[in-house]
Amino acid sequence: MLVRPHRFRIFYLVATFVLAIEAVAQTHVLVKSKSGMHPVIGMSGEHLIVAVDGERTVIIKKNVVLVEAEGYTDGEIRVLQKKAGAGASFEGDQSRFNFRFRVSVDAERDFEDCFIVFVVEAKDGSTSREIVDLGNIRAGKQMIDTGFEATENFGDSRYGYLIFSEGEEIFVDDPYRKKAVAQQKEEKVKKATEEKTVASKKPKKTIKPKVQPYIDATPARVVKQVTPIYPEELLGSNISGVTKIVYTMDEEGEVFEILDIKADHPSFLYAARDAVLKSRYKPSVYEGQSLVTTLEQTFAFNEFVCFAEGAEIVPYPKVKDREPFAVYGPNRHELAEKLERLGGKKMTLDIIINELGQVVSVGASGLSNDVVSEEFDDAFANWVFLPSLERGVAYSSRVSLRLASNR
Repeated sequence: MLVRPHRFRIFYLVATFVLAIEAVAQTHVLVKSKSGMHPVIGMSGEHLIVAVDGERTVIIKKNVVLVEAEGYTDGEIRVLQKKAGAGASFEGDQSRFNFRFRVSVDAERDFEDCFIVFVVEAKDGSTSREIVDLGNIRAGKQMIDTGFEATENFGDSRYGYLIFSEGEEIFVDDPYRKKAVAQQKEEKVKKATEEKTVASKKPKKTIKPKVQPYIDATPARVVKQVTPIYPEELLGSNISGVTKIVYTMDEEGEVFEILDIKADHPSFLYAARDAVLKSRYKPSVYEGQSLVTTLEQTFAFNEFVCFAEGAEIVPYPKVKDREPFAVYGPNRHELAEKLERLGGKKMTLDIIINELGQVVSVGASGLSNDVVSEEFDDAFANWVFLPSLERGVAYSSRVSLRLASNR
C-alpha cells in the first residue's frame, strides 16, 4: 500500500466570537485546594503547578479563578496574525469537537513556564475557563498553535484569552482584541441610544435581525463547472439517469479523493468522475484560513442534454475501511482477446489505483511496460474504482487481475 499523510478535517463551520477582555491591571490565576487558594505558576502536561508555602506543588487540573493584581510582567507579546475556529475531526469512526487557536506572535523576550487561559462566555451568559500548557515562548517571531476539546454548542459562545509566564500575566498587544473592544463599545452606545429613542417615541415593537460581527467565512464553491459528456456507447439507446459523487478538496481547491460514487447506469460513472476532476473549485475559507471540504454533487444524463447540479457541502462520511474495488470496467472478453494477441494463455496484471479511483499504471510479469501500455492502457483508461480507505482516509493501492485467454 502506498501511504499518504493523514489529514485533519473540519467538515462544517461554526461561528466563534471574540469576547473582548480589556484588562486594566495584571491578573493572577488561583486554584482552590483543601489548604486554601494558591497561585498557578505553571503547568506539567494536564496538571497545574501551584506555589504552596514557597514550594512548587503539582495538583490535578481544577476550575481556576482570576483575580486582579498590580501590573504585568516585564516584556510583551505582539500579535501578528490570529486564526481561531471550531469544528469536528474524525479518526476512523470516532469524532471529536475541538476549538483550535492559532496565533503568530513576536515576543519581546524569552518567557518561561507559559500557559494560556481561555475565558468562554456561553449563549446563556454563563462563563467557564480552560487552561492549556504552552511551555516556553522564545524571543522573536513564532507560531502558537493550541486549543481544547469543546462541546458542540461552542459555536454559540464567545471567547477571550490571557497568557501567563511563571504565574504573571504577559501584556499581549492584540489588534484583533482592540478592534473587538472598540466595536463592542460602539454597539453598547448604539444600543443605549436606540433604547432611549424607543422609550421617548414609543414606536411599534419591531424585531430586528441579530447582527453577528467578526465572522469571515466563505463556503466552498464551483467556479468553473465542466458538463459531463453522454457516453458514446449509449447513443441511440434512449437511456437516461443520474450519478451522485462524494469527493473531497484540499485547501487549494484541488480534488484529492473520491469517497463514494453511485450511478443509474455504469457507463455514466466515468463521465461524471471526469467532469468532477476537470472542474475548478474554491475551498471553504474561515477567518482567512482555507479548509479541507467534502462535497456531494449530482450529474444528470440524457442523450439530448447532460448537466451538473450545484455541489453541496456535507459532513465527512463515516466510511468503513475497505480495499479498492471496481465499479465500472472493460469487458473481460475484450481483455482476453488482447492477451491472445500477445500469445499468452494466462497473465496477472499489476494495477496501481490512486486516491481518485483512477488507474495510473498497469504492469505484467514477463512483459515490458511498453507492450503492456500499448495493449491495455486504453482498456483501463475508463475504469472507475472506489479507492482503498483506512481510518477514513483514501490511499493509493495495488490490485492484481488474473486473465485467461479464450482458447
